[in-house]
Amino acid sequence: MKVRTNIGILKDLIDNALPIINQKAQILILHNFLIRAKNSRLEIVATDLDISIIAYKDVEVLEEGEILINAKKFAEIVKNFEDEDEIEIISDENLKFELIIGNSKFSLVGINSEEFPKVQYPEDINYIISVKGLALNFIIDYTLFAVSKDIGILTGINFEIHKDFIRMVGTDSHKLGLADYKDLIDIKKQDEDFPLKFVVPNKVVKHLSDTIEDDWDINIAFKDNFLIFNYENILLSTRLLEGTYPNYEAVIPEDNQNSAIIERKTFMNIIKRSLSTSESGQYKIIFKFDSTLEVYSYDTELGAESKQELSISYEGEPIEIAFNGNYLLDILKHIKTDDVEFKIGGSLSPTLIKPLPQSESENVILLLMPLRIKS
Repeated sequence: MKVRTNIGILKDLIDNALPIINQKAQILILHNFLIRAKNSRLEIVATDLDISIIAYKDVEVLEEGEILINAKKFAEIVKNFEDEDEIEIISDENLKFELIIGNSKFSLVGINSEEFPKVQYPEDINYIISVKGLALNFIIDYTLFAVSKDIGILTGINFEIHKDFIRMVGTDSHKLGLADYKDLIDIKKQDEDFPLKFVVPNKVVKHLSDTIEDDWDINIAFKDNFLIFNYENILLSTRLLEGTYPNYEAVIPEDNQNSAIIERKTFMNIIKRSLSTSESGQYKIIFKFDSTLEVYSYDTELGAESKQELSISYEGEPIEIAFNGNYLLDILKHIKTDDVEFKIGGSLSPTLIKPLPQSESENVILLLMPLRIKS
């Protein structure tokens, strides 16, 4: 293999592929990139067996070939050069791998590419839908933060494709994020039995969030229990999580009659201050909704307590409810609007939190479970 390109192109490929590498994988071959030069294109391939990526760019290919190289070591070498620096990549039949950058030369010992799991660019994909990055980023922003770190199926995102909108749902059983977007989508296969539902590993969703731009077109396909995302010189495929996602619609209340509209940033500052006097562990903060909002927190062990007030717009009966302050703050951090609406049922009922305003293209519902208030 012999390739000429610049460091900027190589960094871009590495930045896309490296997050897929599982540095703790017991199968050592998975610590490597497959670097492949073919048809005037340089590809970097990475996989953890469940998630695979092919990142590619057009370059000057003087000699085709492929080799496995330790991903971490390769990335460490490349990152310390400037984007505009020219680089020559060479490998030979003895698996010697060289990087020549100006007057610098780096050599690594590669591994035969035949030992790497087969990750190929499929030729017969029938894409279901094309989505603008703006729509996908929107629904990811309101759901990824809510997924569980350790509860089976809840570690994934529930992704739904409907005929006229896309939806994601994430939950850890304490908080839930649901987001729909109904513009900027183009259904490619009208004969599908909609809605289509997939539970996608959060690692994949985070990778999409970290890499896609709002004006990109993301083509999505489903094949052999794999979901495939194709966009901007990247082919990302993931095995879907097995199991049935919980019936999230059953826990979203439809009759919460008490409504409060609150200025988000001011409210966040009050919560941050209240956390300083809350009990560690539950981080409980008590909220009394009426013509004004009273916010209380206390730590009986340390003898600490606080009381703060905030002007709000409120319609409904006076109600007292407690939340984990960290969970509530996490929800408010992910809302982009100046105001939020709280729809409250009772002191032990799930509370709905919505950004205000929302456009006709958007539907966001955030849910937070309350804590029991001690008498």
